Amino acid sequence: MTVLDPQSNRTLYTEALTTPCQFRFDKAVALTYSLDLDTLLAVPLHLLLYATGQPQAELLQDRLALLDALRSTADRLSIFHQRGRILAPAQKRILYSLLEGSVFVASAPNGGVFHPKVWVLRFESLEDTQPLIRLVVLSRNLTADLSWDVSLTVEGHPGTSLVAGNADLVRLLHSLPALSPELGRERQSQLGSLADELAVTEWDLPPGIDEFQLHTLGLDRSSWTPPHSKRLLVMAPYVSGTALKRLAATSESPQALISRFENLVEVSGSARAAFKECLVLREEAEIGDGEDPQERWGENMGLHAKLYLCDEPNRTRLALGSANATNAALVTGSNVEVLAELVGSRQQLGSVQTFLNNQGFLALLEAFKFGDSEPVEKDTLETRRALEDAQAAIAEADLALRCIKDDNHWHMRLRSRHPIELPPGVRVTTWPITIARNQGSDCAPFFLGEEIGFGPLDVSSITQFVAFEIAPKKIRPGTQTRTFVLKLVADGLPAAEREAAVVRQVVNSRDGFLRYLLFLLGAFVASSEVEGGAGSGSWQAMQRPGFETLPLLEEMTRALCRDPARLESVGRLVKNLEKTASGADGETIVPQKFLELWATFQLALGDKAEQGTKA
Repeated sequence: MTVLDPQSNRTLYTEALTTPCQFRFDKAVALTYSLDLDTLLAVPLHLLLYATGQPQAELLQDRLALLDALRSTADRLSIFHQRGRILAPAQKRILYSLLEGSVFVASAPNGGVFHPKVWVLRFESLEDTQPLIRLVVLSRNLTADLSWDVSLTVEGHPGTSLVAGNADLVRLLHSLPALSPELGRERQSQLGSLADELAVTEWDLPPGIDEFQLHTLGLDRSSWTPPHSKRLLVMAPYVSGTALKRLAATSESPQALISRFENLVEVSGSARAAFKECLVLREEAEIGDGEDPQERWGENMGLHAKLYLCDEPNRTRLALGSANATNAALVTGSNVEVLAELVGSRQQLGSVQTFLNNQGFLALLEAFKFGDSEPVEKDTLETRRALEDAQAAIAEADLALRCIKDDNHWHMRLRSRHPIELPPGVRVTTWPITIARNQGSDCAPFFLGEEIGFGPLDVSSITQFVAFEIAPKKIRPGTQTRTFVLKLVADGLPAAEREAAVVRQVVNSRDGFLRYLLFLLGAFVASSEVEGGAGSGSWQAMQRPGFETLPLLEEMTRALCRDPARLESVGRLVKNLEKTASGADGETIVPQKFLELWATFQLALGDKAEQGTKA
């Protein structure tokens, strides 16, 4: 468990999503408010043990590793997010399209937002023991921002008896098909089986933890406050008056409220006065040494953790997760939220006093001073509201795509089935995320009822992900814009043809083909090099002297005996590439000697299948 240790690594997803030794990834579900596609692209690399600690930007360079990881996990990874909260990527990547089948919109049933931050992962044992279930409860979205966050990771094995503390999260997983109507039957079945195992999973908790319970808010307008305590600390970036007063009323001594400066300014003085002190992060704590936030595109800074720490007579109670100290999260039950609550010894969980001492988090904090605030100009507030209203209108509109083939190229047509009313003074640009942003189209005709066309496009650039940028018509210095992505229904989507084209673009040389073969055969550990470069020892052995080298034959024979499905993947690769005469280097991508070898293995696969039928 990590409780905002200032000395700890601020990268959460790397460790939380890495498959443990002697296990292999089976399936997972993630719940998030917002979603960064580049971060999601890197997730399968960790799940398949292809990542070796490199920075995300470095991982995303290796398109062959990405391709294999995406194709291997896409049908076993389900990501649910709030509509309109996919962040627009900074650059185009054709591999984004392989994420489409894993990403689903979910809605809050009571008019709020879908706001949980949870992962439930299942790993199969390689030693014929029980599967491992991992639960990750976070305050961070599935993004690569630099905020201060908090996370909890626990693991356990499914048993035979229901575990009462898991019931609320199990209920949320079973509710997802109703909250996300686009979810197909196969995904529903996968989600249901994972929820059923979660229901009977006993967690391996550290010594000193006596109770562990998961709370889901927002399915039935339930509210949440901690029980009576001697001292209370609340940490949340977003706060509102009623929620703060309710929280303070549960404690004999509401010791500290830690939030963002701009949000403390907005609440009433009486709500702030309910706590002995109000604190904010020091400016120097917002970023690491040498980091320049202006150089990092699309990332948030500052406090983002949600944490409720209670001192009880002889123990500590800690709740953490997605719920801010707001009315929508804690009082009215409008938002869908998840909190994990632990009760245990002060030695294990700490206390309000230890959290606020000079060796704890206090060194990163300073007192909130209301007089330091600078009023926000009326024009700035009005512009911000106009952008927010425009984003909401587009996100909730009934938009759809049509994919049309014309000779050897494709076109996409964007349309709205109903008129969209936008606030005055804003302009909107749109583009598929597989093409450059500067190729986007002005949406003015679109809002008058006309279709917007994109193309001609290569089939590999066809995508359901469409970006929108909203900006004021009058551009001034420091003007804010809003950029987001929607996954839209697409009629005539050439899914199989597009995937084959993506494979041909990524595996575009003989070196790439040989290296990708090793991925498919399970014999390759990714490096930080791009395709065609140096890699593992197996890859270096493959490069010389000829194609019929021993490592490939060994790996294919091993796959035939132990895991024939890997050879079926090889067959699909060959089929995707058979119409490509040569790659970017002018060399035949699939060597004739491999085709001769492959013909032999196809016969062996046929014999193996026939023997299985007779048996």
